[in-house]
Amino acid sequence: MPKPKNKKQITNRAALKKDKPAAKKKTTKRDSTSKKRISKLKKASSISKKSLPKRKAVSRRGRKKKPVIRVNRLPVVLGVIMVAVIGLLIYKLPETPFYGKVFHKPAVSKEYTYKPSYESKPVHKAKVQAKPKAKAVQAPRPVLKGPKIVFVIDDIGNTVKHQELLENLKNEVTYAVLPLLPYSRHFALLSNKTGAELILHLPIEPSGGINPGPGTLSPSMTKDEIVRQFNEDMKSVPNVSGMNNHTGSLGTADERLMGIVLAEVKSKNLIFLDSYTTPESVVLEVSKEKGVPALRRDVFLDNVNEPEAIKKQIGELAAIAKKHGSAIAIGHYRYNTLKVLNGEIPRLKKEGYRVVSLKNLIDSQ
Repeated sequence: MPKPKNKKQITNRAALKKDKPAAKKKTTKRDSTSKKRISKLKKASSISKKSLPKRKAVSRRGRKKKPVIRVNRLPVVLGVIMVAVIGLLIYKLPETPFYGKVFHKPAVSKEYTYKPSYESKPVHKAKVQAKPKAKAVQAPRPVLKGPKIVFVIDDIGNTVKHQELLENLKNEVTYAVLPLLPYSRHFALLSNKTGAELILHLPIEPSGGINPGPGTLSPSMTKDEIVRQFNEDMKSVPNVSGMNNHTGSLGTADERLMGIVLAEVKSKNLIFLDSYTTPESVVLEVSKEKGVPALRRDVFLDNVNEPEAIKKQIGELAAIAKKHGSAIAIGHYRYNTLKVLNGEIPRLKKEGYRVVSLKNLIDSQ
């Protein structure tokens, strides 16, 4: 088509389009059948609507809400669980008056026999007395025989240098701890760990004017001074079972001093070991008068601080123990002494010697 040259031509064309009749659409058989079905359905719906009663027009705001019924499911679930549990119990229980079948029988043993609870009359059966079982005869404990040896380690409390060697000896030695020293309480507590016997290594004045260290008792002191110093020494080494003298060649020969000391030992229910630093010692005589359990040292192990000399002294100790039944040795807190004892004590035990404590030796006498 040629393009319009002016506005009049454009309007005329638009008017012509409106005046033209609309082209008829082609109808098919399918369209006609579908129209018939739609008309039939409309007629049926109009009939059904006429037969129904007319509802009153109610605005949305005026509508009444239907009550919603909520079902609590918890009781239902619990009921199902209860039924399941009861069913399981019925299955597992043995025969009862309410159930004829036996689903499970308990294992019958001498300790338990099943008796139903619905028996009308108890059946009395003759009681058969069981024969008493013969008691197992315990074999008597072997009585340890053999010479007894006590090893006392003096001068503990100044240092912890050789502590490992001492600990390795466990309870085979007695700790004689000096009072009022930096490690006095430390070794007192260590004895609890190792199980070793603990005694106070009580400083007593020697002859020759030598100072044995803090806490020393002297014959020149008054009774009150002796008792006060004795108690201070005791407090610094707690839980002792007895004591022995450190030096004391002057003081152990003094009856007055030892009378006061041993009276205090008696009041505390302790024992006393005379280190026997002088042949003039009166410890055993005074302790007998006071009723104090007392012992005397037999051998010094390490007057010569050499391993071979210490072994020789241990041999002498073993000979005394074999002859008299027991012997007491005193060594010192030194490397050589502790090292030798770690090797010699197992050998002595293999040979039949018994290594014991002072308390054990007194109790066996």
